[in-house]
Amino acid sequence: MEVITPLISDDFLVCGNQVVLGSTERKANTKNEKVLTALGAPGKNTKKSTLERDNAESGTNVLMEYFKLHPTPFELCIDLTQACTARCVHCYVPGFDRIFLPKEFAVKAMREFKNMGGLKVKFTGGECMLHPDFIELLNEAAANDLVISVLSNLSVCGNEEIMAMYHCNVAVVQCSLYGADAKTHEAVTRRPTFSATINAIKELRKKDIPVRIHCPVMKQNIEGIDGVLELGRRMGIRVSLDASIMSRADHVNTNRICELTDGQLYEYLKKYEDIVSVDDKCGFYLDSEGSVCEIGTSKICLAATGVYYPCNGCYDYVLGDCHSTLDVVWNGEPIRRIRTIKWNDMKNCLQCVNLPYCSVCPSRNFNATKNFAKPDPTVCRMANFRRLISKED
Repeated sequence: MEVITPLISDDFLVCGNQVVLGSTERKANTKNEKVLTALGAPGKNTKKSTLERDNAESGTNVLMEYFKLHPTPFELCIDLTQACTARCVHCYVPGFDRIFLPKEFAVKAMREFKNMGGLKVKFTGGECMLHPDFIELLNEAAANDLVISVLSNLSVCGNEEIMAMYHCNVAVVQCSLYGADAKTHEAVTRRPTFSATINAIKELRKKDIPVRIHCPVMKQNIEGIDGVLELGRRMGIRVSLDASIMSRADHVNTNRICELTDGQLYEYLKKYEDIVSVDDKCGFYLDSEGSVCEIGTSKICLAATGVYYPCNGCYDYVLGDCHSTLDVVWNGEPIRRIRTIKWNDMKNCLQCVNLPYCSVCPSRNFNATKNFAKPDPTVCRMANFRRLISKED
């Protein structure tokens, strides 16, 4: 209790038959009963209310359930620029314009975010390290005691940037890597970036800065996936694969020409995914009045143009801009509207046999169809193959 009690009072823990966050104690009731059940507290309904694949004991799931009931700005994603050193075939950013978020806007956003109780900040782009004030903004995030992550292809990551990330105690650097050799990697980036990326990864590891490799899977690199996994194993770096290509933020789906064919997708899922339906794992239960995901409840993004938007890639849904305070944006009508998205709005999904195998994503839907509730065909296709493969076993 000497260890746990201070963590509860400082809002690090949610426990027992009460939810403790923001120094406010809320006892169990019908609204937060599902959160408490996920913690193992007594509850009438022991089935999960969402389609999350993780175990009910997951701390992340507990927080997400809490945020759905009590929207709290927990993570701020800042696109420092649209400029990039690569021209990736699958990129959802509509252009590579040399637009840089003014430093004063980024500083203002982080300070307002911190004052609202925010914890995590993520720098991305484009290529975030092209921003002339990248290091200054790292220092600003550290001065505000924020947990920092950086999403980068590392092609312009030199010693100065590495030392800045080291001194700012960056929690993780997520690096895009598409192959274990230059030919495969650059078939996706369409620029000679492989050597610089690999060298930067090695230097980051020398400084014990956590690195995670993210490898989207498409026609251009499907044959090189084993090489990336082996490279990650040798370097002691976690590799995440993702074969779902997100549509461009301007709703033009030309980037999807690089998606795996049906045959390739089937083989990929069978070889690389541990396919377990929600139904098989924890008993399928759907609260039709419940939220589809945590969009608009725990995360907010800031584009290089100075406008706020709700989730990764969903640039075209504007919540407000930096001329307003973050508090005004967070409580404004546009974001409150998307918090009302419920499973009942997902008419096509509710009738679909693939639903227990699907990762329904309103943001992906919006980019693909201009409608949060209209399914993204790529996500549907993957769910269908997952179901078919699961029936083979």
